[in-house]
Amino acid sequence: MGPEEAIKGAAVAVFDLDGTLFRLNVDWEKVYERLSWISREYGHVGIFRSLVEAYLWSEKVYRAKERLVEAQAEMEEECLLDISMVPGGVKAARWRLSRSLPTAVLSLNSRNTLEKVLGHWGFYPIIGIENIESPKPDPQGLELILKAHGKGPGEAVFIGNSDIDRRCAGSAGVIFVHVDDIREEWFE
Repeated sequence: MGPEEAIKGAAVAVFDLDGTLFRLNVDWEKVYERLSWISREYGHVGIFRSLVEAYLWSEKVYRAKERLVEAQAEMEEECLLDISMVPGGVKAARWRLSRSLPTAVLSLNSRNTLEKVLGHWGFYPIIGIENIESPKPDPQGLELILKAHGKGPGEAVFIGNSDIDRRCAGSAGVIFVHVDDIREEWFE
């Protein structure tokens, strides 16, 4: 099955946000640095190199995740006026939503950011970093989405832009389509 068939034929389509539907102009290196500074209050030494690294660390520390999410949400909020659409991803999502096909979002972004960017679109569910215990590539978020729709892994497609998204889909047994493989003409 090719990417077009996977997206059009899936009982549930799940999209990542940053780099898949929109490009957020967030300086992620500064986010990692700020999260690292917060983690020092909890005894962590070093600089996080990714959100996944920061949130995996926070799983082991009482109430650290809430502080990290709050800081991340603040920094994402600063960039919400400077975002751009990813044409293929947005076209695919709009096509699915216009046909009332189940369409969800799973992202490492904060729920605050997801709601502000996507709140009016009709995605269900919208799952941000604070809605799951373990971040992508852990399949927990995809499993929650499948459960919400009463579907199995073979009935879903995950559209993303990173190796983390690909690994998450693979761990959940869901077909992965890279957003760069989407062609706008599929949805005209």
